[in-house]
Amino acid sequence: MRKAFVLLLAVGFLASPHARGDDEDPEPRVKIGPELRKLRGKWTGKRRAPRGGKEGATISYEFVGDKVIVTSGDTVSEATAKIDNKVEPPKLMLWREKQGFGTSHVFKIEDDKLYLASAGKGKKAKDGDPFDPKKSWMTVLTREKK
Repeated sequence: MRKAFVLLLAVGFLASPHARGDDEDPEPRVKIGPELRKLRGKWTGKRRAPRGGKEGATISYEFVGDKVIVTSGDTVSEATAKIDNKVEPPKLMLWREKQGFGTSHVFKIEDDKLYLASAGKGKKAKDGDPFDPKKSWMTVLTREKK
């Protein structure tokens, strides 16, 4: 009788949602590369104009798996992120399904700063430093502490 009760208790526990892991996973199980793992978390900052021009509105990027939630003012959009690390500097591509378009940025991470610059095309883009604040628009984001 005691064995039956212990067996019934064990089966009941294994059938519970906590044992099965039915809770919503805070980070979806998506195969992501090490570059996207480095970007995990929330980054907040401002877009800077070339030659010391005015700074733009506050913007944030929150990386969760291969998804990115971009917030600029009252506008929130979700994008799927991919990284092309076959080019130097690496390129971050964001596809916004609902809006039907994508954007491409070159990026670098230094300490707790994420630098995003437009991934231009052609000879002019290859000749210059995309992170030169005198020549290009750039977004500088800081990783938020947990």
